[in-house]
Amino acid sequence: MVSFRYHSKRNIKEIEAPQIGTKGTELDLLIRQGATFGPIPATLKNPDTSPVDLTGATIRAQVRKTPTSAIGEGCSATFVLTNPAQGAFTWEFPASATQTLAADSESELAAASTYVWDMEVELANGRVIPLLYGKVNVFREVTKAV
Repeated sequence: MVSFRYHSKRNIKEIEAPQIGTKGTELDLLIRQGATFGPIPATLKNPDTSPVDLTGATIRAQVRKTPTSAIGEGCSATFVLTNPAQGAFTWEFPASATQTLAADSESELAAASTYVWDMEVELANGRVIPLLYGKVNVFREVTKAV
């Protein structure tokens, strides 16, 4: 079982997947256009609850209009390994990245505001492990810098 723990200012959630596969765990996101999404602290654990050693690892996540569309239609997250040996890191989509996402003026559920995303880690040994995937809805920004 892979455990992925994250929290926001309001709550703490731990997602447990009953098996390891090539898909990861589903987690949908609601992002406000032009706002920073995160930072979100997270810890990766092995099935026996020991931490995944992230020393030398690369974690990446992208939002795209479709899985095959160019990244120019989406954005990438930034990551900081806060305690690699203990599997700890933070991740976020900075405001400069979410600003590039299109949003429908009426609803974040409209097709113009809908994207897909996923997150994966490439360990130092070259093994790539999918972590999360899902749908992204973008809520439109009204206030803009002058």
